[in-house]
Amino acid sequence: MAGCTFSLFMRSRIRQFSAIFAAIVILLILTILRIYKCPLDFFLGIPCPLCGITRAFLSIAKGDIAGSFYYHPLWPVILAAFVLFVLSTLGIISPSKKTKDTAAYALSFLLLVCYIIRHIQGSPVVKVHFETSLVNRILVLLSGLTVKKNATTDPSSAVTPLFIRSSVYYLIVLYRGPYA
Repeated sequence: MAGCTFSLFMRSRIRQFSAIFAAIVILLILTILRIYKCPLDFFLGIPCPLCGITRAFLSIAKGDIAGSFYYHPLWPVILAAFVLFVLSTLGIISPSKKTKDTAAYALSFLLLVCYIIRHIQGSPVVKVHFETSLVNRILVLLSGLTVKKNATTDPSSAVTPLFIRSSVYYLIVLYRGPYA
């Protein structure tokens, strides 16, 4: 009877793993076909702390180790975390809740520090481009304003593509109207 319970447990774990694996494969296919884009980047024009991780793994698949570190320097840590997650999901290892929480906090901290460092260094992988975001497009349609892509070099431009200035200006326009 105990063998039957273990078998049912393993089947449910394998189903969970299969669903996660299928979702990852679908996202990879959509990324390779250039259909999928990061939701945060698509909607807000702000890259997330994991920005570049898919390109890093694609670089590894091509054998380009230097390119993978260029796209995301923490790809080995993310890969290790994923492998541990899969092993935990399948029940092969069973870390305590405290260990899982500590690992999650440590990984989050590492990702945040790496994200900040990449922004300070001006990495093009994590460049903010608000002017191409869906939110910006909607705000432009609502307010009737246009944002020039080279507005930082054109002082006569009414709105610069810098994220903070654009978002504050658009919020004022939406709140008070374009002639306030």
